[in-house]
Amino acid sequence: MMRGLQHHTRPCDMSGRPCRRKSLKDVLVCAVAAYNSRRFPPGFKFGAATSSYQIEGAWNVSDKSESIWDRLTHSKPSIITDGATGDVACNSYYNWEDDINIAAELGLHFYRFSLSWPRLLPTSFIDKISSDATNYYNKLIDGLIKRGIEPVVTLYHWDLPQKIQDLGGWANPYIADWFADYARVAYRLFGDRVKIWITVNEPVVACDIAYNTGFFAPGIKVPEFGNYLCGKNMLLAHAKAWRIYDEEFRSKYHGKVGLTNQIFWHMPETEEDEEITEMVRQYMKRRVANVCLMNVTVPDNKQLIDYVYYTPTRLLLLVGISTYDYYGMNYYTSRTVRKAKDGESFGSWPLEDGAVELGAVMSVKPDWKKAASMWLWSYAPGLRHKLVWLKKTYGDVEILILENGVSSFSGQLDDDFRVKYYKDHLEQVWLAITEDQVNVTSYTAWTMIDNFEWCDGYNVKFGLYDVNVTDPKRTRTPRASAKYYAKVIRSHSLDVDKYNAKAELVLVSAVWCKNPREFPSGFIFGAATAAYQIEGAWNVSDKGESIWDRFVHTNPGAVKNEENGDVAADSYHNWQQDIDIASDIGLHFYRFSVSWPRLLPTGFINIKSEDGKNYYNKLIDGLLAKGIEPVVTLYHWDLPQPIQDLGKVSFANNLLWIEPLTPADEELAELGLQHSAGRYSHPIYSKKGGWPPSIEKVMEDYSKKQGFNISRLPRFTKEEIKLIRGSYDFCAFNHYTTRLIRPAQPGEDPGFWYLTGSPELNAVLVSDPSWPSGASDMMLIYPEGMRRMIAWLRKEYGDLPFLITENGYSTSGHKLDDPDRIKFIKDYLEQVLLSIWVDGAKVFGYTYWSLIDNFEWTDGYGVKFGLYEVDYNDTLRTRTQRESARYFSDVIRTNSIDGNDIDA
Repeated sequence: MMRGLQHHTRPCDMSGRPCRRKSLKDVLVCAVAAYNSRRFPPGFKFGAATSSYQIEGAWNVSDKSESIWDRLTHSKPSIITDGATGDVACNSYYNWEDDINIAAELGLHFYRFSLSWPRLLPTSFIDKISSDATNYYNKLIDGLIKRGIEPVVTLYHWDLPQKIQDLGGWANPYIADWFADYARVAYRLFGDRVKIWITVNEPVVACDIAYNTGFFAPGIKVPEFGNYLCGKNMLLAHAKAWRIYDEEFRSKYHGKVGLTNQIFWHMPETEEDEEITEMVRQYMKRRVANVCLMNVTVPDNKQLIDYVYYTPTRLLLLVGISTYDYYGMNYYTSRTVRKAKDGESFGSWPLEDGAVELGAVMSVKPDWKKAASMWLWSYAPGLRHKLVWLKKTYGDVEILILENGVSSFSGQLDDDFRVKYYKDHLEQVWLAITEDQVNVTSYTAWTMIDNFEWCDGYNVKFGLYDVNVTDPKRTRTPRASAKYYAKVIRSHSLDVDKYNAKAELVLVSAVWCKNPREFPSGFIFGAATAAYQIEGAWNVSDKGESIWDRFVHTNPGAVKNEENGDVAADSYHNWQQDIDIASDIGLHFYRFSVSWPRLLPTGFINIKSEDGKNYYNKLIDGLLAKGIEPVVTLYHWDLPQPIQDLGKVSFANNLLWIEPLTPADEELAELGLQHSAGRYSHPIYSKKGGWPPSIEKVMEDYSKKQGFNISRLPRFTKEEIKLIRGSYDFCAFNHYTTRLIRPAQPGEDPGFWYLTGSPELNAVLVSDPSWPSGASDMMLIYPEGMRRMIAWLRKEYGDLPFLITENGYSTSGHKLDDPDRIKFIKDYLEQVLLSIWVDGAKVFGYTYWSLIDNFEWTDGYGVKFGLYEVDYNDTLRTRTQRESARYFSDVIRTNSIDGNDIDA
């Protein structure tokens, strides 16, 4: 195992809290960083949410039983706008792959969805577990994980089995045991992959609104009594579910369990109303929170609910040990509060205008913008106020924002008002984190797609994606808000159009007790070469002929100036100089390749060259004697010609980052990435193995178009898939450049992949004219592509350890002073640092290509990548240090991209 395999990113203390800034300099650094780039902390996660009844449909498919929302919408259609139901909804029971694709398009870190209790347990109890439901949720969970998206699962999002409602529902104290049984089944089925569980969504809605109004399922109106019975039993159910996980599953699966409630921010209408306002805050928030967060005292208004008492045993169940792993909260809106006047009437709690038990009247300010939902006015600062209040009340508890969003009536795609809502509220989250040091670790947009919005049916829309509910396919289309949110996630910042890499690192320095321009402890640096490009001695001793020997000798015009690698840098004889150079730079490792035809002259094991073996032994032992780790490539393109004559081939993986030329080309860009990186990564790193499914489909369609009966892409057998899948200890990749992609115009020739385009994708690769270039034709410089390539690999294949095995810059002519190469190295290393410190990627090493100038394939010796120049006119092949070698040496010695320039 290489020394740098372990990943080290630790905050200044084991609590994970930001370090305390004491000096004026530190404060100014933070201010500058905040001004330039309002980034979220490393590890902060963005997600989106849905719920089972609102999107799944298939209400009576297979063995699923009736829920209380099935019963309500069928028996009392007048309660719902347009008499709508969730019978089909978004049809996500069948369209689950569409939902996964949307989550991936958004770049979500996690997707929150809920299980349907009556789907999973058709009888409501554990005597029958539906295999169809289990398969459905397994496909959804596995599909998310395959795309690098974490599943976050809610056990109860209001679709109670009707059979349990017939026994009293949440007013029956036995429901806590039935819910606990259901939770245990879910943990057992899915707990190996689901690490964040939400027991109950919004008790304040499921209990207070449901029983105070009768307009929510179960459609029973028993105000000032039913809501308290429901709330008490729901809390007991949560506590039992939490304890089951804690006692039976935590040691095995290491997940977290909590509940989430919708909480308004309440603010006094006048200074005189502060006391009544605080009572309202307690009434809404602490009835649920206190008994979960190990605070034995109940709210100050306990006398109002004395008739719903906790027995000593039940209170101990809730507060003997805190029944939470995080504080989950949903936020949408705020209210002002004042004391009620004598004889004043009240609306129902909590959505309308009062709390009769407290004698409090609630209202809104005239400048708050009204949304489509009758209860939702936008007041973004309320979110920050609430977060600060929670910290003040409960301490430094981890807070997960599990819903936040805004509604509209129309299905318009250009939803600037929703973009503004998200922008304003995310800013308040960022301020709460950076200014108030509230421990918020994630944010969830409600909702990912339009859905059945309870009593509002399909008339009110919260989705980042529009869903056409009149289309049997339930077509999903991204809104402007989806594109904005995707940019926030991708940039990890509010300033999506003001990306500034240096400001990112400065902001990280304000949060972490490390200089983020330094690499993690244990990070390793190296440089690379390849056998044919430097060794020479093409026919010395018993070395066999390689395909490059044959190619350059039989096709001399294919290489500039008819040059070849017959002598190259003559490293076969000058290996000691190469070791001395690696030592002078201070490399941790030196990557070189073994020449297959030098070691096995015939290509096979019948003859093993003693001279070849001795050469590589001297090189390896010489490196080790200097404290340099040898990193060996078995194949770097010099296949033995006898094997080529048998028709055998191989490959190496150089990853090109591809971006859409226009927003309309995003799907094509993803196909391009799968075509280039995915074809050589998916078989090894994915959980299922084999070719990327999207590329299999493309190649099948293209082959049929060409008249072939079967796909030109050869299929793997099951045995081959198993052989290849998982055959790695780390993910090694080379990265040099980036391209933009667009569809080919009618009659336009895409050229060949991947230099100019792809006939299979009918796509053309182009570049941004603002990108500078090196001496190589392909060498267009876009450092951000490095970071985005790493992020894409993580999204596709999970949190792999990465070793960057090639990255370099080409020049031409005789030039020892090479500031452009220094800038290239610095800019790309900066992106590596951002991947590590900001994105949390496990990058443990970086390799510069190349240690010395060499034979650069069809460019011959006219293009130079080396940190050291090689004089090919000199028979001794003299090596001379370039300025870039000195810079790279300083980087290695200081473990920082600033090298000796500590003020950089």
